[in-house]
Amino acid sequence: MMAEETFVHWLEQQADRQDPVGAIARWFRDDGCWTRPGWTRPQAPGEIDDHLSYHRASTDLVAGMREAWREWGRPRGEVTP
Repeated sequence: MMAEETFVHWLEQQADRQDPVGAIARWFRDDGCWTRPGWTRPQAPGEIDDHLSYHRASTDLVAGMREAWREWGRPRGEVTP
């Protein structure tokens, strides 16, 4: 049985999109914290919101993250913000 795809892995694959989900994927791809070896990446919406807030991300990026979380969670039956 294959391991379930995590939100982080799914988001990394969205960087080529030309919409808010793609914008947040590129932001995280280019974030020095996000790519630092040994750093534990946030995995829940609240943890990711905290990370975005800490880095003073724009409201558009926060909205893109929430849309990404909804998109990723929809086929998994996840409760989404």
